[in-house]
Amino acid sequence: DPLTRAEIQDKLRTAAAGFLAADAVERIIAFVDGLERLDDVRELLAAVRVPAGAATLPRSGQAEG
Repeated sequence: DPLTRAEIQDKLRTAAAGFLAADAVERIIAFVDGLERLDDVRELLAAVRVPAGAATLPRSGQAEG
């Protein structure tokens, strides 16, 4: 069964925890919900950008340092 919209949003909130502020995640959800009305995709790209200095996960295949 495909995920519901609410399940997808909750999955994003969980995945973004520790990387993006809660208000940034809600902005992303709002942008995606209104994607067809978005004048400039740079608004969405700015919202999904992880701030410098935020914790990052090791890339697949790399050991943690």
